[in-house]
Amino acid sequence: MKIRNYKPSDCKEMAELFYHTIHTVNAKDYTEEQLNVWATGQVDLEKWNQSFLEHYSVIAVEGERITGFGDIDKTGYLDRLYVHADHQNQCVATAICDALEQTAPGNITTHASITARPFFEKRGYKIIKEQQVERQGIFLTNFVMEKEMTPNERKKLWKKEEETAHIHGWDFSHIHDRYSEETDLPWDYEEIIRRYLNKDMKILDYDTGGGEFLLSLKHPAHNTAATEGYPPNVELCKKTLLPLGIDFKSCNTPYAIPFESESFDIIINRHGDFHAKELYRLLKKGGLFITEQVGGENDRDLVEMVLPNTEKPFPHLNLAEQRKIFEDAGFHIIKAEEAYRPILFYDIGAFVWFAHIIEWEFPGFSVEKCFDVLLKMQKNIEHNGYIEGTIHRYLIVAKKLEK
Repeated sequence: MKIRNYKPSDCKEMAELFYHTIHTVNAKDYTEEQLNVWATGQVDLEKWNQSFLEHYSVIAVEGERITGFGDIDKTGYLDRLYVHADHQNQCVATAICDALEQTAPGNITTHASITARPFFEKRGYKIIKEQQVERQGIFLTNFVMEKEMTPNERKKLWKKEEETAHIHGWDFSHIHDRYSEETDLPWDYEEIIRRYLNKDMKILDYDTGGGEFLLSLKHPAHNTAATEGYPPNVELCKKTLLPLGIDFKSCNTPYAIPFESESFDIIINRHGDFHAKELYRLLKKGGLFITEQVGGENDRDLVEMVLPNTEKPFPHLNLAEQRKIFEDAGFHIIKAEEAYRPILFYDIGAFVWFAHIIEWEFPGFSVEKCFDVLLKMQKNIEHNGYIEGTIHRYLIVAKKLEK
């Protein structure tokens, strides 16, 4: 079983699961008349899709088959939780709830059916009241229930985030909608690249990650090359880029990139390492290097929250120093900008996952070590709805001068 984020293409299958589950699993607690008004078989897929996109929504899958789904909004209201009749008592609902509950800013509420009530009670939910919900003149019983998360329960959920903190390529979809960053940078990296790039140009993406951004450019494969040095990403690129005809090479030495001199019209690099003189060697005369970089002050306020007095891993990464390096290497700077913008986390579990992925910024971080601070951060989320840090980015577009 795998838990993943909701996609709009899931909606139709989820609607079918919803109908089938209610008319089988819930049949022992509700009359046929009640089941027919609860699940009519006429779901408005457009409205359903919109609500799932607005909430944090997850899907349980076995192979390609959806076995369950659930969603929770930003107030902590757990809206829907349904598991296919063939997958009852297989911990599917537990796995979905674990994923949903860790995103709650405070206490969690739900409206549980008679059938679901025992499951939620086992998870620590208390009945606030029994109520009658009217549908087409027919009344159905359910229960308003609430769960107050204890510190130990939160620790358990946060430690699960530690265990899942790994990625393929540079894929942060695990915390999609649970944090936000780079939403208001004063430049558009992709638009800048497209402004200069045409289909006849040779392009190199140095430190491509898993090749996700490079592939989004849809540049002709015979004019596309890429490198990557992180071993898991190297294997991913071999599987995804090489079969397309992209010239991919493993490389973790930015000062010795395995391509001939003056091979490329454009070299791009986002959040990766580079060596200005080596880039100069690889570019054709008049060629461009376009980079968006993470600056040395990135996330420093968040680091100080959990790991005070931690040294900056890359203090030299700022626009002034890097611009001079390029100019000294023989480049003309066409564009150079620097920005500091907010990064927001809407639940502590997302921050825990993030801090483990960005381990060079948060060395030695763990839930156990930083638990008291994380509880204080949780209080901030309950009060403000998020915790806030600051990202540091800079952009350089540098042209190799024609000598």
